Amino acid sequence: MENLVYLFTCFLSCVIIARLMFQFMDDRYGRTFGNPWIYRIAAAVIVVIVTLVNLKRSTLWNIGANFLVFGIVSFIFYEDKRGRRYWRVLESECFFLMIALSEGVGVFGIDLLMEGLSLMPEDAVISSSIEVAFSKLVLVFFYYALVRRLWKKDYKQSRTQVFLYLVMFIYGMVNILMLAIAVTRKADYFLFCANLGCVIFANLYLFYTLKVEDEKSGMEYQIAMMKQQESLQYGHYERQREKYGKSIEVLHDVSKHLRSIEELYRAGMTDKAMEYTRQIGGILKPLVPENYSDNPMLNILLADRKQAAEGSGIRFVVKVESTGFGFLEPVDVTTLFGNLLENAMQAALQCSGERYIRVHIRNYNEMLAIRIENSVEKEVKIKNGKPVSADKKGTGIGCLNVERCVEKYGGSVLYKNGDGKFYSDVILNR
Repeated sequence: MENLVYLFTCFLSCVIIARLMFQFMDDRYGRTFGNPWIYRIAAAVIVVIVTLVNLKRSTLWNIGANFLVFGIVSFIFYEDKRGRRYWRVLESECFFLMIALSEGVGVFGIDLLMEGLSLMPEDAVISSSIEVAFSKLVLVFFYYALVRRLWKKDYKQSRTQVFLYLVMFIYGMVNILMLAIAVTRKADYFLFCANLGCVIFANLYLFYTLKVEDEKSGMEYQIAMMKQQESLQYGHYERQREKYGKSIEVLHDVSKHLRSIEELYRAGMTDKAMEYTRQIGGILKPLVPENYSDNPMLNILLADRKQAAEGSGIRFVVKVESTGFGFLEPVDVTTLFGNLLENAMQAALQCSGERYIRVHIRNYNEMLAIRIENSVEKEVKIKNGKPVSADKKGTGIGCLNVERCVEKYGGSVLYKNGDGKFYSDVILNR
């Protein structure tokens, strides 16, 4: 019976470790094969192999078997864009060492707790099984609540979700302690194994369910980002459509305007002819974008934002000391400059004093440096390197879109305050 209990705890341990190792590799890399059954069968085979190896009760054999099987899986069954197979193997082995370390912490913690509460079972098999169960509980909490966010950038968690993870962890720990109390009175191996399995798998299921909910929330957030981007693009399109309509109207009447100016000159009314010419120039000026750069989309967007800013009483200054903007895709120009300039305009509009926006673009070594400076009424709060709006607790979708755009070009964005000014500094790799 004791050997059966030991086999059960080994099997339980291997199932949890295999589940987390495959989850780690799914998060980090792409699958080589499209059929999911290949990975399910591979996981089942690994569980059987490692469980049988564990029956030797040798730590070295156990570690060696895990290194071998998971190294093979990461090498053959997964791939990444950079094709670094050996680096992939090294990463998976390092993650297994992290798992082993967290298990050690769990074993030490439950032993310390049971000794402190005088609940340490006399039966060595029961004691070992409790240690395995609690270490796996620590491991599941360690992965889903704490570590996974380090390598999965789009893994979003609210404070409520982290709190629920903690509640489930405490719930599992209390259940294990209750089992320890029960077995100190009577060692019923079958009941013990059944309860132990239910506690661990119930927690694993709950953690996995919350993980799915986290991913769902992340997808909803990404959809919100795309909708915001779509709205920005559509607004820009509408403004250009209005300009096009005005251009057509002016072109439709241009012959009439020219005849009127010609008649005024013939009549000797030079001053009125000049005034008429200035009026026509004023109508045409907003329709012709300035050539700030060699990127037509950037020229159109800067001209559009300048007209909008000056129409709202905001001084808008553009200084471009760089060429070679061809590497920027039109959608990225709209995302980057559209969001940053929109934020700058909203901040400048709230100023009671001078209102201005300055755009400075220059070369920085082999990179492109962009600074957008604007006046602010009061210092902008910056949390975790990102500006926080006055009426919201978190950063806006626009800033997140900017971050994603900057990451695409291997660059960085920095926000900072200074003497009634706010700076958005962006570095992009060409």
